[in-house]
This record gives sequence, structure tokens and C-alpha cells, in this order.
Amino acid sequence: MVESIIASVVSAAITGLAGWYLKGLLTREEYLPSYHTETAKFDYKNFGGDWFLYHFTGDSKISKKPVFVSSKLKLQIRSGLIVEGTEHVQVDHRKRLEYRIRGEIRAGQFHFSAICVHDPSEVYTGMFPNLLDDEATGAIVARDYDRVLFTSPALMSKSELTFEQVAERFRSAKVKLHSPPPVKRVTQSTKAS
Repeated sequence: MVESIIASVVSAAITGLAGWYLKGLLTREEYLPSYHTETAKFDYKNFGGDWFLYHFTGDSKISKKPVFVSSKLKLQIRSGLIVEGTEHVQVDHRKRLEYRIRGEIRAGQFHFSAICVHDPSEVYTGMFPNLLDDEATGAIVARDYDRVLFTSPALMSKSELTFEQVAERFRSAKVKLHSPPPVKRVTQSTKAS
């Protein structure tokens, strides 16, 4: 009797695990459109390798104006268009920072998160469309050195650029930050009018 109960429990566990595994293989949930073809990794082969990343941040200790930041990226494309890599931030006024990058190419866009190796609470995210060129303009969302949330246009380039070259590309970039319109507060006195 005990043997039959144990056998039933073991067979149910094995069947449940096999069903869970097959369901995971057959019904992968995705929130962005897929781009799975035999040549998908080949289509983005130029995306792997060395890149330079440029953006602005804030640091009230040195300037009330935005501070220019440049980084060196090393990216690898894995199966399923998963992108992994590292970022070495080149900022003269602060300690050099290193980030681990993990993201994915979906619908022709690179979406990623970067986590600081030295301080895992320091995280930012980014998005870049138009990945088939040697430059891609996008945006990042992060906290600046004053710990204030900000959004900045960002430029990824296969070649190292000067500040003037980056500034020129940012002037022609189409990145907007939408703010809510002013809201009029409704009070009892304005309702009575």
C-alpha cells in the first residue's frame, strides 16, 4: 500500500515537471515582437564588439550644467539576440565605474539594463533603435551623481568621437521628454464660482 502511494507521488512529480518544462519551451512569454529567423544573429553581427557610449548626467559638486560622460562598451550577442557585455565609464572627476550590461534586441531595438559592479544599487536602463548603422541614438534613464532621476539622449558609436562631434549629433537627435501639463487645483471656492 505504501509503495503504491509513493509510486503515485513520484509519477505525479515527474509528470508535473515534464509538463512544466514543455510548456516553458512551447509558450515563451514575450512583451516585445519576436525577430527569430535563421539569419537574425547574422543581421546584427556588427552590433557585437567595441562601442563608445556618450550621454550627459548631473553632478552639482562640479557644475550646475549637465556633465558630459563617455564610456567604452564591449558587447556580445548570444543566442536569441540576447546581448551581454561590460561598460567602463571614463569620467575624470569621479572614480571610474564599471557596469555589467544585459539586454536584448527586439523589433530592431536594443533594450538593456546596466548594473554597477562596485555598487549593485546603481542601475540604469537604456533603449537604442536603428542598430544596423555604426551609430545609434537613443535614451537612458538613470540616477545622476546627486541621486536624482534623469533621462538623457545617448549615442552609441563604433568610433571614438570628440565632445563637439557628439554635441552636433545630439542637436539633430529626436529625443523628447514629455512632462504633464500644469494642473489647476480644484477647491471648494473655485467650485462655488
